[in-house]
Amino acid sequence: MGDTSPDGTRMTFEENHDRANLWLMEPGVPSVRRWQITTESLLDFWPSAANGTGFLAFQRSVPTEWGNSEIFGGRILLAQLGGNVLKNPQGVVDEGGCAKISPGGEFLAYVRGQPPRRLEAWVRDLHSGRAWRVASHFRIPRVYPVPLDWVEQNLVWSGNGRALYLVAEEEGGRQEILRVDPAPQAAPPEVLVAGKGNEAFSDLYPSPDDALLSYVRSDGLVPSVSELRWVDLAARESRRLVSYNHGTMGDLIARGWIDDGRSLLVLRAAINPDWSEHLQVIRVGLTGLQTRLGIVDRAYGGTARLDATGSLLYLTKADGETGAHNLYEFRLADGRLRPLTDNKSPRTSFSGLQVLSDGKIVYSEQERDSEVRLISFHR
Repeated sequence: MGDTSPDGTRMTFEENHDRANLWLMEPGVPSVRRWQITTESLLDFWPSAANGTGFLAFQRSVPTEWGNSEIFGGRILLAQLGGNVLKNPQGVVDEGGCAKISPGGEFLAYVRGQPPRRLEAWVRDLHSGRAWRVASHFRIPRVYPVPLDWVEQNLVWSGNGRALYLVAEEEGGRQEILRVDPAPQAAPPEVLVAGKGNEAFSDLYPSPDDALLSYVRSDGLVPSVSELRWVDLAARESRRLVSYNHGTMGDLIARGWIDDGRSLLVLRAAINPDWSEHLQVIRVGLTGLQTRLGIVDRAYGGTARLDATGSLLYLTKADGETGAHNLYEFRLADGRLRPLTDNKSPRTSFSGLQVLSDGKIVYSEQERDSEVRLISFHR
């Protein structure tokens, strides 16, 4: 964006600077400790960890000319988290995005391609380095521009790491939920749920015992309807738990299993004028019984992640008149909200939360700056 003087001797232009690095947080009470674990001048996003192994994968991107990072056009890096630092970096694994390490650290699932071209899901054996394609039509999850984060979870591992679940979108827009055996030369993906018409699927979460897979089903009707459902992975039978009309309270975002697999946590998100969200936090039992646990206003439901115990929810929220973003902890037991960061800058945001089994959190902190510059031409 710029302008030129009438005589052509001066020109102004806006120069954008975009930086994002990974941080590690220990959200202790009362004090919170933080450590910066990457220091590159590029953009580091979306960490994925294999708990107990120390392996950490993340995406490193280059800012575009519009000041935004490439969603799928980055490179996937692998390192090891030891203590409060990254060590033994293994460098670039492949080009792509949406990387997810299997629970035992054996495999890495990720997406290759760049919209509007076809996206493919791949798996890489982290021991041998061999990679192979497991699905040819991955469905692009919705993305927040700021904070830059995936709203939907469309690529997930089973708890035992023996299966990969993903949402595929075939030619013509028909969607399916697939179960993939990550082993090389395994059988073709199995269709668990086949969509019809304008049905869309998102937010896949296997239960703690890997017996059920929960998901959100939406349709393209007006007003649109979203359903929280699960599929029995042994019987291959699907069941609806609750149904929400978007005309009454915005999008449905599922965040996973709580109460040792007896309930699911969902967020109902209504858009605010500043593009943040008014969130209802709701517990849904396996009988469909709903309990509202609290409300978080001016938050971003797509950033929300549960801790390993299923008792705490972490998310990004806007504060005050400036709308500065900060990380917060929401206690499911009593709805108490606690700030974890003290950011005052409206140009800083937080995304890509990965909650580790020891209670620490790895996340991306992004800083955006812009300067207006003047150039004079001498004739």
